[in-house]
Amino acid sequence: MNLDIEYALDPGRLFYDFYYTWGSKVMQDSYGIVTPLRFSPERRVWRSRGQDIGWVSVMRLPNVELGYEVSLGIFPDFSHQGWRFEFLDHVVRWATERGAKQLNQVILNTNTGYLERLHKEAQGGSPWKWAGETWYPTPMTTFTRMLP
Repeated sequence: MNLDIEYALDPGRLFYDFYYTWGSKVMQDSYGIVTPLRFSPERRVWRSRGQDIGWVSVMRLPNVELGYEVSLGIFPDFSHQGWRFEFLDHVVRWATERGAKQLNQVILNTNTGYLERLHKEAQGGSPWKWAGETWYPTPMTTFTRMLP
């Protein structure tokens, strides 16, 4: 796999398409939203070039010096094929070049399939490690990847 990733010039449209491709039930369980939203202006968003395979975004963590929160999404036709690793590798390179020391993925506990995969991968030696759970305002689990 070798994914060509570019900065998303219209992340709002990308997310709108992503939302309606998956449907409202999946989006609510996976991302906690019930209507398509625009990405926050503080969030940097990349997409796959040419074909809508997926997207990844980062936003500075307010409580962690040199840390970023990572969000990503893969379109249904490309899910479970390993594309998320390509997007995550892109963010790791980007963040490392900027001196970041930590990346976090915060997963809603209602996103059971992805949460189970991350737990299994973390136990199997993945660089993403379980970092804890938060129960308010919404139950979610954090996985952290420390950078060199």
